[in-house]
Amino acid sequence: MTQVIDIAIVGAGMSGLYSAWRLKADAAAHQRPLTVAVFEGSERVGGRLLSVKPPFVNDTFVELGGMRFTATQHLVCGLTKAFGLQTGVLADANPSNIAYLRGQRLTKGELTDPERIPYVIDESLRNPESLQDLMAVAAVRALAPSFKLVLDIDLTLDTLKQVTAAQWRAVGERGTFEGKPLYETPLHYLLVRTLGHGAVQFLQDSLGYDSVLWTWSAADGFPFNLSDFGSDITHFHLIDGFSALPRRLHEEAVALGVDVQLSTRVRSVHDVVLADGTAGVAFTTVKSDGQETRHLARQLILALPRRAIELLDRTGPLFESRASVFRPLLEAVSPIPLFKIALCYEHCWWEAVVGAGSHGKSVTDMPMRQVYYWKVNPDDQQGVVLIYDGGLAKSYWEQLDHIEPNKVQSKLAHRRPGVEMWADYAAPARIIFEAHRQLLELHGMHESQAPAPFAAACMSWSRDPFGGGAHFWNMGLRSHEVAEKILQPLPELPVYICGEAWSHDQGWVEGALATAEAMLTRHFGLSSVLDTDLLSAHP
Repeated sequence: MTQVIDIAIVGAGMSGLYSAWRLKADAAAHQRPLTVAVFEGSERVGGRLLSVKPPFVNDTFVELGGMRFTATQHLVCGLTKAFGLQTGVLADANPSNIAYLRGQRLTKGELTDPERIPYVIDESLRNPESLQDLMAVAAVRALAPSFKLVLDIDLTLDTLKQVTAAQWRAVGERGTFEGKPLYETPLHYLLVRTLGHGAVQFLQDSLGYDSVLWTWSAADGFPFNLSDFGSDITHFHLIDGFSALPRRLHEEAVALGVDVQLSTRVRSVHDVVLADGTAGVAFTTVKSDGQETRHLARQLILALPRRAIELLDRTGPLFESRASVFRPLLEAVSPIPLFKIALCYEHCWWEAVVGAGSHGKSVTDMPMRQVYYWKVNPDDQQGVVLIYDGGLAKSYWEQLDHIEPNKVQSKLAHRRPGVEMWADYAAPARIIFEAHRQLLELHGMHESQAPAPFAAACMSWSRDPFGGGAHFWNMGLRSHEVAEKILQPLPELPVYICGEAWSHDQGWVEGALATAEAMLTRHFGLSSVLDTDLLSAHP
């Protein structure tokens, strides 16, 4: 007779592992038996968190996936403190770093000098205060009438910093621009109408992201960009790599009795009536060796991004009889392509341009877009840089990412214990060549001044089963309503969904945790984690 799992969870990323840990910890606290099983299609936990150790560069992990969080992201901060994980500041702004835009090589500090920037920008914006935060200027110019009408707030650059999430939601749902609701107004359009094309192009190029203007409505795009990429935001990282967080969650969950099965892909999900007459779920898993198994569960959690759910067999109530209900929820977000390349060098030749002790990032409108000066080995001055491309330029790199990995690099990676995962993500030779060439151009140096990298790794998050490195809300919908409904798309079916994709912290680990927390409190009867001792019961 097939055992009925109380709660089955598909996906061992952050939302899946967090859900398993919370559910089992709550059951233990109430001395209540509960079987929880997690099924993960890959050979590792962590999902889009992927920390790899570069060869010969001591005391660092390079983040090929998510890499940072902020002090206002309380769930991430609470978990890192509860588990005793060491954090550090991930430097971003450094005035001596480079902004190589439209063929002109500026320093980051010169981006607020209206005489230096090579863009046609309206005279009213050609001042340091406006150039420092054009997104905030646009918000004040475009949304001041709505804030006054909806909230009776006089919106200024100062009061904008105090706007709460609840206030943003109220304005997003009831505010207008040019007579249209903000949730039906493209952010890109509003910015162009408010700032002008030249200023918007400068904003996008100098941020280093193409993706921030892709799908957003003004209702969702403004609070995201202002809270996550404002001029005064400090980012943090984990010293032992962001992957240390899901690894620790995995350990804690297993210690509580959670069954975590890796290399086990869930293929299909169906409704079923269990032996006791209650509604349940039948699902089929496939092992890496092809072995198929049918399971039964009282409740099933899909802790997956949009693309991974789309890869399930298109059978069962989610995709068939009630598809007209579920599909609009599933497709309310768009996967956003993200691509990373890490390069290791024998010496930090870029310091001749940006200065010794380089840190933070440089930006460019070339396909590489962002360059983080990641780590210098104090023992021998070898260093690592991380190229981070989020958006349109990812296809430039993916077109080069179809040949055999660089064999020399792979051999080097195995010369030292503990770096095998680096070799698993070895970059193809053409990507290494082109990334190095663009780095030289960014810094204005000749190939004779900088030897080629001795190792390189890369990761494209557009590949299945991820579909993208992050997700953004699509236009024309009330995102808060969708975020609530997706938690249990069909009320009569005990299938639940959580993850970063349908959160209001999209692109962040916090979003994965927040949707899981909302699902657990609203549909599984758990108390808020802030009302428990879970975040203070560990070292």
